[in-house]
Amino acid sequence: MQYKCVPGPGALAIKKYEQMKDAVAAYGDIISREAVGGWELHSIVPIQITKKAGFLGKLIVGLSDDNFELNMLVFKKD
Repeated sequence: MQYKCVPGPGALAIKKYEQMKDAVAAYGDIISREAVGGWELHSIVPIQITKKAGFLGKLIVGLSDDNFELNMLVFKKD
C-alpha cells in the first residue's frame, strides 16, 4: 500500500451562506485532481501548524507565533 498527503484548507471561509456550495466544491476539486492514477481518498486529518515568528520580529515588533489548522487529505493506492 502507498500513501500520499495533500494539504487542504483548514476551514471553509465564506461571507454569505449561499457561498457554502462553492466552498465545499473546492474540496471536491482537490480530491478529483489528486485521485488520478489509482489514488483513492483514505481520510481527512486535521493538522496543527505553527509558523514561528522571527527573533527580530519578536524583539522589535512584539510578534508572536502564528497557529492555525489545515486538513491533510490522505490518499492511498495498492
